[in-house]
Amino acid sequence: MNSLPPESWEECLERHGGNENEARAIFERYPKKNYQPDMRFIFAYDMLELRESGFPFDKNDLTIEQWYYLKWLKDAIIIFHTPKQKT
Repeated sequence: MNSLPPESWEECLERHGGNENEARAIFERYPKKNYQPDMRFIFAYDMLELRESGFPFDKNDLTIEQWYYLKWLKDAIIIFHTPKQKT
């Protein structure tokens, strides 16, 4: 069973095979969070969007740490969107 909190009621219900009582007990266990992303993420995402749309960054325009954030974010997006292999 997936240990991550369900994103929606429908997802929780699906995970628990349509058993509404079990799904409700699990779904209500997780607090609903008003998520605020870290400013480093917002910066990296904005820079990645600029770079992907053709904005000409030179190697000295960003710090090494900022380049690492861009690489980490791009890798995470690729991993997220890569279809999972069925075994």
